[in-house]
Amino acid sequence: MPPTDSAPQKSNGSGSRGGCEQLPRELVTLLIPSTEVVAQTISGHPRFFWYFSEPVDVPIVFILVDTVEKEIIFETRIDSGQVGIISVEVPENSPELIANPPGLEEKDRKIYNWSVTLECDRENQSRTFYHTSSIERVSKSPELEQKLAAVAANTNSSTSELLHQQAIIYAEAGAWFDALDALYQAQAANPNDSSIRADFIALLEQVGLGRVVQ
Repeated sequence: MPPTDSAPQKSNGSGSRGGCEQLPRELVTLLIPSTEVVAQTISGHPRFFWYFSEPVDVPIVFILVDTVEKEIIFETRIDSGQVGIISVEVPENSPELIANPPGLEEKDRKIYNWSVTLECDRENQSRTFYHTSSIERVSKSPELEQKLAAVAANTNSSTSELLHQQAIIYAEAGAWFDALDALYQAQAANPNDSSIRADFIALLEQVGLGRVVQ
């Protein structure tokens, strides 16, 4: 799997601990390439991923926030969490993430924050366990559009093959969330394809997240 543009320095999202002292420190791992770089997507309604190292039996809340307008784009509550990789996709009826055009200065870029919160005590918000990270949507380059169109034009490809090829293109373009999502869906479509599994593991390992698929 080709490397993404966002070379990682760390692999965990930032966390804060309140009244969940009994929970292990490494319980939640956000699947992001780095805490030092804002991960990118080309999707207006991306899918987000995180990993639970142990079963979770407290309410889980996912929130996506527009940091400029100070508005919640999407919020959902999950009753329980199993060990392994969990994903949440922003539904089509939610506001679409706005893409930053190429060359936009950092101070003018539209950045969104997303978080995974464990509500150990719903009545006391200080007694929570949360991880948070950032995401930005970027415009598709003409080169990326051409590559995706060429792959889509191959009508002989199965769904899993198409998603696998798209994932490689996304990874080359630095679109972390899209590459991870495409590989995740490709695995679901064809769980017996070892090459898809290998690239999924490789993508995570190159940013220090190999432990979540061990």
